[in-house]
Amino acid sequence: MHNPPLGVPPYHPKMSIAMSALVLPSKILFAMVSVLSLNGALISIFVSFGGIGRLDTVIGFALGMTGLLASVAGWLCYIKSRQTVHIFVTGEGQFKIGEILPYTNVANRVPQPVVVQLSRGSTLWTDLLLLRFQHIDGRIKSVVILPDCASKQVFGALSVACRWSASRGHANGQKESKI
Repeated sequence: MHNPPLGVPPYHPKMSIAMSALVLPSKILFAMVSVLSLNGALISIFVSFGGIGRLDTVIGFALGMTGLLASVAGWLCYIKSRQTVHIFVTGEGQFKIGEILPYTNVANRVPQPVVVQLSRGSTLWTDLLLLRFQHIDGRIKSVVILPDCASKQVFGALSVACRWSASRGHANGQKESKI
């Protein structure tokens, strides 16, 4: 085997990035969404009762209640979407995800993992992984991973696996990925 140019790591065709990661819902993200929803709800209540702005009483009440309902609905949608996800990465960079369903009996909580592709719309930052997975049928599943979602070792390994997969063109089957 020849030596690579200076500064380029050697290529190991048998190197494996196989891993498994259990990603829990983020408590930090829950706190941020809750604070923003509460803030929107409080502003809406102030608008409803004339504490903010000079609106006609009926219009102010209608706008305030609309804002309050939107804040509550947004918070409830976020709560409903929170779930634990099991991410599997094979040695060749193929992704499989299994969503652990929170409100089902124990036997049906962990469905069979499905093969997905890492979408080019994913964001891979140091302390944030916003992974967009595309199912075979075209559906998109987004998974937000902050450092409190997994142990430091698992977070780092998953970050490396995603970057490796993206750099090898595994992201959505593209030869070059610009993730």
